[in-house]
Amino acid sequence: MNDAAARSVRHHRVGLVLFDGFDLRGYANLAECLAVLNARLVDDFYECIPIGSAWSPVKARCGTKISVKARVGEGIDYRLILVLGERNAISAETGALPEWLRRAQRFGSELGGVGYGTWLLAQSGVLDAGPVTVPPDSRESFRETFSVTLEAAPSSCSSKGIITAAGSSGATDMMLAWLRRRHGDLLAALAAKDLGLTVEDFALPGAAPE
Repeated sequence: MNDAAARSVRHHRVGLVLFDGFDLRGYANLAECLAVLNARLVDDFYECIPIGSAWSPVKARCGTKISVKARVGEGIDYRLILVLGERNAISAETGALPEWLRRAQRFGSELGGVGYGTWLLAQSGVLDAGPVTVPPDSRESFRETFSVTLEAAPSSCSSKGIITAAGSSGATDMMLAWLRRRHGDLLAALAAKDLGLTVEDFALPGAAPE
């Protein structure tokens, strides 16, 4: 048996929780970051898993529907769980989401939010004091509703390690910075190059390499 056959590949699940009206560009940016990383990795593989509150497809703001592979509340075997949503997600029926996120966090899953997904993290009680990044049009209401420090940058990392992004462009910065923390500068730089970026483009506040 050669070394390649004998090698055990570590499989990591990354859950993307989607609510109707989510920004498809943010979803695509996150998935693309994981795809270019997988192309560079040898001993690790990141599976991107769309998650919905039901088994029915989730409709993006542009009208595209994404089929889900898992439901909120079922299983917590995730390396990272990211919640994606736009303004209408604030009034969405979250069901099992709050308790599921709290349970996943207790058992070691890292959490993050994109756009108004960060609002849902705050409602679920999983945020710390911050800093967090939220959409510009929600900063005032977010500050009034939750006791959290806000970050002006497109993406940020809180003291508890929760990653957040204001929107689709910040989602790329956020994801690459998270991968940089896990795999170091060199691999992150190669992945960024594959996306037409440089390491300097995603210096996530509070996210120094581990």
